[in-house]
Amino acid sequence: MLKINSLKFGYDKKRSNSFSDFIEKGSLIFVIGPNGSGKTSLLKTLAGTLEPLDGSVDFKNQKLRNGLNSKERPAFLPAQNFADENLIGQDIFDLYVPGESSWAGEELMTAFNVQSLLGLPLRQLSTGEQKRIYLAATLSHPSDFVILDEPLNFLDWGLEFSAVEIILKQLKMGRAFLVSVHNLSWCLRFERSQTWVLNKCARVKTGPTAEVLVSSEVGEIFNFRSKISDNPIDGTKILVTAPK
Repeated sequence: MLKINSLKFGYDKKRSNSFSDFIEKGSLIFVIGPNGSGKTSLLKTLAGTLEPLDGSVDFKNQKLRNGLNSKERPAFLPAQNFADENLIGQDIFDLYVPGESSWAGEELMTAFNVQSLLGLPLRQLSTGEQKRIYLAATLSHPSDFVILDEPLNFLDWGLEFSAVEIILKQLKMGRAFLVSVHNLSWCLRFERSQTWVLNKCARVKTGPTAEVLVSSEVGEIFNFRSKISDNPIDGTKILVTAPK
């Protein structure tokens, strides 16, 4: 689905180490790393909104580049949105969802409780309400590959569970996801996922999420000790951490 060819990303070629990879249909990959590690730069590059420093990215056998229309690129939720606050919620859907989409539907709108927000100007909405609109609109995009940069920011905790349900359902239908997060325990709600660890615009660790989160590399980068434990409420896995 998406092929990464000897990619260097970011804003300083000397800082970035090249890497290659392939993201398959139906896969889920988390991107983690400290502040300034290059997560947003990488996601922008793989979404086709930031030019690579070197190498290339192919999406569905076409090189990603500036000028492609939104149907030819992955769906992308930036960490920050700068739309005119005079726009209404429905305008965001019109911008993010070009034409018909098999991923759009009432279930998605209900999951993030956005129906009542569509007719309101963004300036009247809280940051969290705006985030719900942007997230629902991105997940309604027709692309089979979705890139989400910090999708949980500003969401109420209950909506984090709604996001899990929607993503799991779409994964089963063949959609692929690349997601940057700071809430590492949330990653463990997905049984089958991979995690990429970034540091200083270099990919320093990859592998199954449960293994990566307790690796020595992650412990060094975040300066913590960690173990995976059972959530006493529902039996799901959680990451327990303590300072070194």
